[in-house]
Amino acid sequence: VAAPVRFGSSLRSQTRLTSRPVELQPLKTSRVSTNRASILQQDGQTYLIKRYTGENPRERLACEKLSLGLWAETGFNVPAVSAVEIPELGDMDFLVMEFLNGPTLQDLLKDAALGLDEKWELLSRILADNCRRQCRAIAQREPRLLHPDPNSSNVICVGREYYFIDFETVVSPGDLKDAAAMETAKFLRW
Repeated sequence: VAAPVRFGSSLRSQTRLTSRPVELQPLKTSRVSTNRASILQQDGQTYLIKRYTGENPRERLACEKLSLGLWAETGFNVPAVSAVEIPELGDMDFLVMEFLNGPTLQDLLKDAALGLDEKWELLSRILADNCRRQCRAIAQREPRLLHPDPNSSNVICVGREYYFIDFETVVSPGDLKDAAAMETAKFLRW
């Protein structure tokens, strides 16, 4: 049963998955992580299930949910979060998001089949959005609008759109101008 739920300015769906057993497909990622990612296909929808393990899983989950909501509310592309109950996961800390089926920015930039002009156009759009977001973070004194782990593997490209992922931590609320500069430098080196 799906009913629309407003989350910030974005439409999210709320689904209760209790009518049939849920089968999670493990998702292989190229990055080392203490988390576990799985794919869930249910009623024609594909979801990413991110299970938080390791240190402070509940705090990391809460941080990610808050940051995803803030980024979505302010108009920056992030995966849609869905309120989905999965009884099979018990009391495990997890987040259900739309599955973004596309390469990372890092993979696209390494792809020899993609021309230099296309790569430059995409990177230019991302950097312009980053600058706009960083200016907003500084003006609003909002460290959650700065990416805590800026690198090209934390951007998923789907068609002409791109989505930022991985918000388990937050940038320290010190000098946000320095933090924005560090975000740009880290993003460009990866």
